[in-house]
Amino acid sequence: VVPETIKNNESAYLLYLNAIAEMQEAYNALVKTGIPKEDARFITPQGMCTEIVMTMNARELRHFFSLRCCNRAQWEIRAVADEMLRICKEKCPVIFENAGPGCVQRGCTEGRPCGNPRKWEPLFQKAD
Repeated sequence: VVPETIKNNESAYLLYLNAIAEMQEAYNALVKTGIPKEDARFITPQGMCTEIVMTMNARELRHFFSLRCCNRAQWEIRAVADEMLRICKEKCPVIFENAGPGCVQRGCTEGRPCGNPRKWEPLFQKAD
């Protein structure tokens, strides 16, 4: 995962790519020596792609959306939350019809409103 701020700066992007390549080589070398993958991955950067599995009930999903669909959430988790919310609204519209960032439901939950509540509902409208 490469943030746009790095991707849009040629010298920063080259530095980033070189560092990632070195870490990948080190990771591969550790695994080759018999280090378990879950331990070897401690050498990888925070921005490395990974797969996760999690479970949540509907109440917890709604709480997750209220926090992570917020403008103040980190851009990457916000994108994941938006996609999860889109799927939930499609599969269970009654349960998730008013789910989303806290500011849309009941006011800012961050304690310091950003002054720019997300206009997220159009993201989930079906195209004609």
